[in-house]
Amino acid sequence: MSEKRYKQIRRKRKELQVEWLKTLVTDEEAKKVSIKDIETLVPQRDYVMKDYTTYHSFMTNKWIEKYLKKYPEINSFAELEELYNIQRNTHGGQRVFSGGNTPII
Repeated sequence: MSEKRYKQIRRKRKELQVEWLKTLVTDEEAKKVSIKDIETLVPQRDYVMKDYTTYHSFMTNKWIEKYLKKYPEINSFAELEELYNIQRNTHGGQRVFSGGNTPII
């Protein structure tokens, strides 16, 4: 990936994290959230373990960058959330093998 493209993804990632964080806090606290201090406010734990498998934590830097690389047309948190929910509901909340519909347990 080019340096220019990655820089755009990082900027968009921070904007999405600010939007997301503002939905979680009250209106008074939302005014204090900005791109400058977002690094200290987002989750610091990048990975989650489940059934001996490592997953990216929700709304961390790596998780958002992964989605933005795959879907560069995402411009707001609402679009990201909608896409995420569609993908979760498609597989019933479980990951599936690429060769069939048998869920990984």
